[in-house]
Amino acid sequence: MMASLPWPVARIPAEPTASRLSGAAFLILQWPHHGKLRILVTVDRKDVFVCSDDLHALAEFDDEYAHPSVRTRHLEWSKLPDEAPAAFYTLADTMAVLDHNPTHATGELLAWFREQLPLATGDAAIDNAIGLVAFTDAWTVQQAAMILDGDPQISTGRTRLFDHLAAIGWAQRDLIGHWTPLPYATRHGLLTLRNITIRSGTRAAEDYAQLYVTKDGLAELRKTLHALHKQPVEQPAPETLPIPE
Repeated sequence: MMASLPWPVARIPAEPTASRLSGAAFLILQWPHHGKLRILVTVDRKDVFVCSDDLHALAEFDDEYAHPSVRTRHLEWSKLPDEAPAAFYTLADTMAVLDHNPTHATGELLAWFREQLPLATGDAAIDNAIGLVAFTDAWTVQQAAMILDGDPQISTGRTRLFDHLAAIGWAQRDLIGHWTPLPYATRHGLLTLRNITIRSGTRAAEDYAQLYVTKDGLAELRKTLHALHKQPVEQPAPETLPIPE
């Protein structure tokens, strides 16, 4: 289950043309009291790429301190089409950059990263990765309920749709009450999560992973709700024969 992982994981959509990152997992590792480290793991687990900006920030050095041989050798990738691409080092180049700048900070970073890497490339992370979907191709549960309720054969609302997602094994509440997708829905690209920020009065802003329904999820929900709301066909009453005296 996704909620059991120490960091969020996302799945890069499979691409029609062969690509090094097609189907790869995108992870955000959170180093406590330091910051985040974004990494990419290919579907075969053979290649790991590390965001250079995050690495430099955590290691407390700037681009100019990167190893000369890897300074211009990197892969560029963006999570969604409308986002600016970020640069990613290969795993070998990541180690070369850190080894080239031995400091107390890089030593701590290396120890933490080596501890996290087996988790990041394990089955629990890769197999349950949540699909990355453009904002125009996914809807909140409330929006999905309004779309589905417009179908004359369906009657639903936000609360009832959440209950339906739980009943069909797509989602459940985590320990703090937030709705999270279950493996079936993530593997089949039916649900996804979006990070949003909630601001309420004078309280500090809170980051929250909100559940979204994808295009495929909406189509599948329409089918399941049609089946649920289908009116039973009335069967004619059986003919009765008179009982002989």
